[in-house]
Amino acid sequence: MMTRNWIGIRLLARIAFVAAIGSVAAVQAETEIARFTYKPSVPEVELGDTRVDPEFTRQKMLLTGKEGEKIPLLISLPAAAGRKPFPVVIMFHGAVEDRKENLSNMMSGRLARRGIACISMDLPGHGERSRKDHPDFKPSLQRLILRSTAQRLGNAVDTTKLPGMDDAALTAASEAVAQGWQDSVIDGRRVIDYLETRTDIDAKRIFAFGQSMGGDIAFWLTASDPRIAGLATGISGAFDVTAPTAVAMRPYMSAESLRAFGEQIAPKPVLVIASKDDPLVAVADYQRLIDVLKKPKVEWIAQKHNITRPGFDAVAEWFAQQLGDAPTTQPAKNP
Repeated sequence: MMTRNWIGIRLLARIAFVAAIGSVAAVQAETEIARFTYKPSVPEVELGDTRVDPEFTRQKMLLTGKEGEKIPLLISLPAAAGRKPFPVVIMFHGAVEDRKENLSNMMSGRLARRGIACISMDLPGHGERSRKDHPDFKPSLQRLILRSTAQRLGNAVDTTKLPGMDDAALTAASEAVAQGWQDSVIDGRRVIDYLETRTDIDAKRIFAFGQSMGGDIAFWLTASDPRIAGLATGISGAFDVTAPTAVAMRPYMSAESLRAFGEQIAPKPVLVIASKDDPLVAVADYQRLIDVLKKPKVEWIAQKHNITRPGFDAVAEWFAQQLGDAPTTQPAKNP
């Protein structure tokens, strides 16, 4: 009888412990997600040039952000109108050299053949926004990527002696990057506000996709906005936040924050595109992301720090499986 009582006590204690951990995780998640709070409203949109392709129609537009800034967008709709309203993928490009056209060029045709729309934006400090808002975002990213890469290579180059790489400069860079990340996620939420106004878009089937830093932004957006129904992220998770100069970035990428975000995403379908020879993201970093997402579909098909054509094919096919039927005809040649 005593043994049974002892087992019962241990079981109750275990249940209480799990409940307490769950409560802590929930509080952590609320804290992390609160930084992406904004005031939803119907955004103002200026329509631009349209490109008609045999498989899709792509239009430029400017969307008004939370502070009145203009966010350049590209939206691509399948040429075949039979499936309206279309499911849609919001796409986020990588850091420094990338811009909205990169993913739009690679994914518009692939998704259109599967009856899926897509929309991409220039992130703060990138593309058409490079001189208009967040001018310190891109150079700050460059400093932090250089420092992180040097550490990965065993500090063969002493970056602390380079101009703009002292602790004070890296601390300021960390703060600028954290602000850029926060605003990027809020920009993404504004894009969702806009998509909800369109009759040709199925607002119940909005997914997010990003590569490199864009994968991180898609990750945070999916965790913070319940209107995102699923996530595909590729070659993301590269930033080291353990250094004393990286305090401002820890709420986004510390182990505790990643777990909190992952808890919010876990019920949703997730695809992770990873690389085993990535010079920027270690296999352990990929595994950490995979672990917090519980049981995502994982494809180790990226090459170094690049999603190649087979990787984009896999992403498009996964979206087709999640958002609709696979194509019934032979796909056209990929770009």
